[in-house]
Amino acid sequence: MDPITRAHQNFLREAKALFGAGEKVFVRFVCDHENRGVMLKSLRIWEAERENRRPFFLYEEPFRSVDDFFDGLSKQVTEDYARIREGAEKEGVALPAFTLHDPARVATLEPIGRAVVHVERAAALLGERLEGVLLGLLPKQIHDDAAWQQSIEALSKVPWSSRVRLGVLDGPSGPLEGIWGEVGARFEVDRDELFAYLKQLVSNQSAGPPLASKPAPTEAQRKEYEKASGQSLVSEEDGRRLRLLLMEAAEHLGKARYADAAQAYGQARGLCQLYGMRLEEAAIMIALAGISLALGSSEKAVECYRVAADIGREKEHFQLEAQACLGIGGVRTMEKDWLPAAKAYEMAADAAKRAKVPALRIESLRLWGTCHVMRGAREEALPVWQDALEEGAALDPEARKATTLGEVAKELATFYERQGMRAQAAHVRSLVEDPKK
Repeated sequence: MDPITRAHQNFLREAKALFGAGEKVFVRFVCDHENRGVMLKSLRIWEAERENRRPFFLYEEPFRSVDDFFDGLSKQVTEDYARIREGAEKEGVALPAFTLHDPARVATLEPIGRAVVHVERAAALLGERLEGVLLGLLPKQIHDDAAWQQSIEALSKVPWSSRVRLGVLDGPSGPLEGIWGEVGARFEVDRDELFAYLKQLVSNQSAGPPLASKPAPTEAQRKEYEKASGQSLVSEEDGRRLRLLLMEAAEHLGKARYADAAQAYGQARGLCQLYGMRLEEAAIMIALAGISLALGSSEKAVECYRVAADIGREKEHFQLEAQACLGIGGVRTMEKDWLPAAKAYEMAADAAKRAKVPALRIESLRLWGTCHVMRGAREEALPVWQDALEEGAALDPEARKATTLGEVAKELATFYERQGMRAQAAHVRSLVEDPKK
């Protein structure tokens, strides 16, 4: 059995046992962030099991604030219920429409209270035909750990009905241990076992009959591919070798064996150069830059980032170019070498503009301006930050939340207030304020 299937089976066995033990309402879903997506698939598989009598409401929005998160939860519960009702109708099962008993009273509650009412109402309506709901709070990111923990503590004190089950994502030794203890359903993948399994697959040395070889392309197909891609067609053997090298490098990195990782990446880069795989080479160079920093060689890291940036520019992959330039800026910032750092962030902002990625451009502009402040040239930071504000003003409010525009606005508003320019400060703050508040 492969390690992921084993992790899936163990996780579901533990979750079912915990929810079934004494009608338990709350269960920690313990999982590393990197395995979160696989765990989510396990939950969907569980939901689809014939014997399951609870639809799953899985909420994944990032936790930025209590109000935003739980207002969003109320909205999603309503939408998910509508989809379940529509699906049931197609199967000939009639479910009542989602309505609240006293909408005016619910509107006066705090966001957490409103969310609880929505979940309980959905559970009650579904409970007429099924057993209720399983609510999974699985945020992709948590921006305020303290507020998140307080929110879960508040949910723990709610006298939930027997129709509701609540599972909450938490990392190993995560903050929810302090609320619910160490017990939880764990989705754990043995990294060493996984790497060994993947290597076996890639090397085509697994037990059983050998895998059939892929049909070789014709000469005309090969020429057409090379003309379209600008790179040579990789042989099956070298393709397998490249995948093995990349997995070996990742395995070494996971165990902090940086020199071994660098050697594997170096060999992988050689194969990329042999076949003209420029973008793959750039990705390897960014990885080598990180290794160089870990080994204490900042100049080597900058050199690697520059190669990656040049490739991004050459291949018109401007987002890659911007990310590599941000890497250069980060190295120079660590050294407090502010002018070269500012130049690197300026290049990143320009590349992000060509890539048409506003969030990346705003962050590059923010860092560019910060470098000017750190070297005592705040007047040079102001127009840079103003550009960031203009970039963010063109975004819708939800997209704006995913950027670092708020930090830029805070710096600019503080400067204007110190200069006695209160109207300008208020205007800057208004650009990033939540219109609902």
